[in-house]
Amino acid sequence: MVTDEIPLPRTEFLKLVCGDEPDLPYHFRKVGQELAEMMQSLTRLDEGARVLDVGCGCGRVARYLLDKRLSSYTGFDRHPDMIDWCNRFIAPQAPHLTFHYYEIRSSYKILGGHQGSVDPCSFRFPFEDRSFDSVLLASVFTHMKIDDADHYLDELSRVLSPAGRILLSVFVARGQPYDDGVCFYYSRDEFLQRITQKSFRWSEHTSTWSSAHEDSPPHNWLLLTKGN
Repeated sequence: MVTDEIPLPRTEFLKLVCGDEPDLPYHFRKVGQELAEMMQSLTRLDEGARVLDVGCGCGRVARYLLDKRLSSYTGFDRHPDMIDWCNRFIAPQAPHLTFHYYEIRSSYKILGGHQGSVDPCSFRFPFEDRSFDSVLLASVFTHMKIDDADHYLDELSRVLSPAGRILLSVFVARGQPYDDGVCFYYSRDEFLQRITQKSFRWSEHTSTWSSAHEDSPPHNWLLLTKGN
């Protein structure tokens, strides 16, 4: 299988993507495979589908989509070294996979460096309207202010095809929304209201994977489709 021929990213990248897990290689593979399976089940990975992976990191999911008969896979991230790694080790395996770096500012600079120069609330996705049938944002909004996420929702609505689907995760606050400087915990009602205002329909889903750390917050998964 081609996936087995791709080396694991270096430990620095695994930590940025997976956190402080006790068995980073296992966790990286397990989560990547499950996210690919969630996309297979909930979004569109059929022949000819056009996939966008926002915050693709070091290709945790991309490596498990190599055998899909996609028209295209496009991943982008704010970490230049991880994008460089993807272009060195994953992109050569399949010409329809492309990876791009954009200098977007993020709270994650505290952990991964790379200040970034572009405000996320003004970043226009560099893609044509209706360019994608399936979009993944795995742990992207979990590190974004809700107003920045609101702008991303506008961009997602613009680049999504009429029958397209978006799979994303958020952290939900049990009380008032808050952040710790890196992670952002939204009001569930406010975030769902913003989704509805963009004319998205939504449904909630669960993931079977979890952190080995009991105090790690769970990811809350939503599937979005165009309201019409």
